[in-house]
This record gives sequence, C-alpha cells and structure tokens, in this order.
Amino acid sequence: MLSKKVLLKYADQRCKLRIRDIIKVYPAEDTMQESMQLEADWSAYKENVMAAYMSTRLNSV
Repeated sequence: MLSKKVLLKYADQRCKLRIRDIIKVYPAEDTMQESMQLEADWSAYKENVMAAYMSTRLNSV
C-alpha cells in the first residue's frame, strides 16, 4: 500500500488514469437517497396497481 501523497508525487499521468479506471467511487449520498426513494415509490405504485387490478378481477367473477 502506498500513501496518496507518495502516489501523487511519483505516478505518471498514465498510471493515475489506470488507477482511476480501476477504482469504483460510490455515488453521492443525495444520489443514493434519491435512488432509494424512487425504488420505494415504484414498489408502492406497483403494489397499488396490482391490488386494484386483482380487486376488479375478483369482483367481476
């Protein structure tokens, strides 16, 4: 393991670009929160639509 300071001092541009490609950066907290909210909203919507559909199907029989 190298410290960030040593890496930045001695690595050439090509090496820095390769490292940047390899390392996966987590998205910002706001982005993650927005994604989670979208997923929760979508799940609730699907559940409501399916419940309404099943209700109309069962009532029509």
